[in-house]
This record gives sequence, structure tokens and C-alpha cells, in this order.
Amino acid sequence: MKLIGVDVGGTFTDIVCTDTETSHTIIHKAPTTPDDPSHGVILGVSELCERFGLLRGDIDHVLHGTTIATNAVLEYNGAVTGMVTSEGYRDILHIGRHQRPQHYSIMQDIPWQDRPLVRRRFRKTVPERLMPPHGDVLVPLDEAAVRRVARELKAVGVQAIAVCFLFSYLDATHEERARAIIMEEYPHGRYHRVWRPVALGHEPGWPSDRHVVRGRAEHPDIERQERRRGRPPGRAVRRDPAGQRRRYREAGPADLHLGPVHEPDHLGRRG
Repeated sequence: MKLIGVDVGGTFTDIVCTDTETSHTIIHKAPTTPDDPSHGVILGVSELCERFGLLRGDIDHVLHGTTIATNAVLEYNGAVTGMVTSEGYRDILHIGRHQRPQHYSIMQDIPWQDRPLVRRRFRKTVPERLMPPHGDVLVPLDEAAVRRVARELKAVGVQAIAVCFLFSYLDATHEERARAIIMEEYPHGRYHRVWRPVALGHEPGWPSDRHVVRGRAEHPDIERQERRRGRPPGRAVRRDPAGQRRRYREAGPADLHLGPVHEPDHLGRRG
């Protein structure tokens, strides 16, 4: 089995090809093409095949790792993200879990407060409340309020929305209904035909509200790259710490930890 692993870096695109039957591994570098990273990937794979006399049709799998999600978060240039949460909890992202780099210092910058994933003006609340331990409804979802805040967010240019209600893991009905209403207000959203612009806090892969909003902010950049790239056989993208993902729209915070060391490691595991 011939496997290719690709990592797109800021300067170079690294390609590693291994033959699992002979344990032979070859490495090639190509310049990264920032305007469209897929060009650098295609060029690099083509050059590797030509250099080592490989037929592209003989390649069984192409696995891809990228730091695009990481860059989007670090550079704060992802999608304009909004958040809809339970009434009274507008500042839950700002407060966090009271975990601070220096617990007793009052003279420090808190990253999630100094550079928020969702600006306060894009954080909205609606009346609704579930009660533990069984998810009994204390306050029904105010659907009119959901529709109103969706229109407000759309009017100010918000491109992606995270819906994070309290105790939604007990009963997802409120979150699911809120997403349906928001999607009615975003029928022709900028990314609507590429990915789901609304994520829910109860869905698998989101360990916290912060991860939900981070996932909404980063994914347009990932999806744009995937749309530009062709579809090589067995296409998959590497996710950390283990495994692979074929459906880019369902990715979560794992994309943040993709990097150049994962592709060769994964090639070895698959062999």
C-alpha cells in the first residue's frame, strides 16, 4: 500500500510517501502557495511522483494535515462569530472557569478576556432553562426571542453562530429548535452551502462552550481550502491525537492540533 502524507506549512509544503510493503519512505518539499494552498499540494505530489518514478494512480491514500485552523485562532481572522445562550449567561465566555495563568495576580491579561472568541456585542441571550438531573423544562424556549437575536446578528454581519444552552446535554430539544430558527434566518448565509454555520453545545466533539465558538470561527478557512483542493483517492484529513476524519463539516477542536509531525506518524500506524 502506498500512502502519502501532506502538511501545508507557511513556507513549504512537506510530502512524505511510504510503501507499507517495503517500508520505503521518500520525502519531498514544495513551496507553499498561500493564495490557494491546494496548488502547492498538487504541485508537490506531482513533483514527488515524477522525481521517484511513481504513478499517481498507484497511490492508495492521501492524508492531509494543516495548521489553517490554528492560524485562524492565533491570528484572530476567522469567521465573525456570534453566540446564543441562556438568559443571564451572556458573559459565560468572559468569566470562564476562573482558571487564570496566575491565580492570585490582578495585574495580568487573561487571553480569553483580552482577545475574546466572540465579542460581547455578538453574544445574545434568550429565555429558556432546563433543570438537572433529568432535563425538566423550567423555562420554555422563547422562539420569538431566538428569531429576533438571529436577525440582529445577521444585520451586523455575523457569519457563524454557536448555540450553547445550559444543561443541553440532558435534552437537546431547545438547542435543536434554536438552530432550526436561526437557519431560517440564514437561508443564504456566506458559508451555508459549504458547512453548517450553526453549532450546538450538546453535539459530540465539543467539550465546552469555548470549543463550540472556536470551531465556528475556524471552519470557514478549512472549508475554503477543501473546496479548492481536488479529491484524491481515499482523501482524509488528520486529526489529533489519533484517527482520521473524512467529513470536514463535522470537525471540532481537534483541528487546532494538526501539525507536521502527525502525517508521518499516521502513515506508520496505517502500515
